[in-house]
Amino acid sequence: MSCRTVCCNRWSSEERLDGKTVIITGANTGIGKETARDLARRGARIIMACRDLERAEEARTDILEDTGNENLVIRKLDLSDTKSIRAFADHINKEERQVNILINNAGIMMCPYSKTADGFEMQLGVNHLGHVLLTYLLLDLIKRSAPARIVVVASVAHTWTGLRLDDLNSEESYDTMKAYGQSKLANVLFARSLAKRLQDTGVSVFSLHPGVVQSDLWRHQHQCIQVAVKIFRIFTKTTVEGAQTTIYCAVEPRLESLSGGYFSDCAPAACSRAASDDDLAQKLLRQLFFTNKQPESYVALIPLTVFASDTTSDPARHHGSGYAVC
Repeated sequence: MSCRTVCCNRWSSEERLDGKTVIITGANTGIGKETARDLARRGARIIMACRDLERAEEARTDILEDTGNENLVIRKLDLSDTKSIRAFADHINKEERQVNILINNAGIMMCPYSKTADGFEMQLGVNHLGHVLLTYLLLDLIKRSAPARIVVVASVAHTWTGLRLDDLNSEESYDTMKAYGQSKLANVLFARSLAKRLQDTGVSVFSLHPGVVQSDLWRHQHQCIQVAVKIFRIFTKTTVEGAQTTIYCAVEPRLESLSGGYFSDCAPAACSRAASDDDLAQKLLRQLFFTNKQPESYVALIPLTVFASDTTSDPARHHGSGYAVC
């Protein structure tokens, strides 16, 4: 048991998910794998959305042996490539009757500068934009599956920085920590704004901080940092412990009134002032999708009636469309 476990809110639940379908991105490792294991044990059909199919198959075998749940499906998903995201969503929309829970879990942390297949800074592209596109491509199916939930794994790192609206792509300068924090701040803003647009649809949205977790997310860090993490691991969470708040947001009954909220240690938590700024959320939306500063290859049909809080100012209105071509 870690010291952090002693300090955390204790939570357990016998809630069952029989007959429910759950999509978990990055379910082949870390807290994503442990989330899949827990929800499989509760009887859910688990769709493991993973980039590395070999590791996904290893994870599936492990979870199957542990839970006895054979309803574990692997699907290819590379969040750094919109073609892969579209192919995944197309398959889900055609083959699945329902998606009751979408867990946007996959992520990368403080990696060297690189870009996605569509020209975005990698952390922003994978941690935020890829999940935004995935969510909206599946949103109609999720709404038809209500009551449903969308869980967005963010981080306390959202408090590390603000949004660099004049350089979201980090092309003028790149700081690994600030870029990571920016992507997680965008996630909290996204969950908050999406929840408002989905009021009265039966779909709840939550964002969360899983804790400082012992996982391979630290692989890009300097060796000194990796050593420090190992030395102080008594103060960090195991992947099982780190998955608990995600599981809580996915299964805990009676959370609907808290849709849009931010959670930590299986309880509502305070987010930064920037993460509560609805105007900032709209500025981020306009900067990412309605300016020529972003790569033109990121093409997605996003329903503006869901995305924007003030549809009277939507740029797409000038094109006679309810969608934005991004």
